Amino acid sequence: TVVVDITSISLTAGNWLVFGVGYSNPSLGNATANQCSISTTSATHRTFASGTLGNAINDVASTNAMQTGGVTLSLSATTTVYLVFSSTFPSGTNAAHGSIIGIRLP
Repeated sequence: TVVVDITSISLTAGNWLVFGVGYSNPSLGNATANQCSISTTSATHRTFASGTLGNAINDVASTNAMQTGGVTLSLSATTTVYLVFSSTFPSGTNAAHGSIIGIRLP
């Protein structure tokens, strides 16, 4: 399993609603598990309760998109927020890209 940051965004102190979408493209079509999440820790999936938003899991072997859903963050200082991706694949490569957006809440 490989875990990487697809991209990141720097958010100032305050309340934020953060969304992300990640895309994967396994070279041999053999990925068995892909996961994408919003996290404040580099290359580390955030822990979410089962069934909550903010974490997308796909067990497909082909090109796919994963939306994280919205995550509300209350930040006390400027913080880097990451779109984290992980994939399990026995051979070849799995290119990942995506985007992250933060909306300031009142």
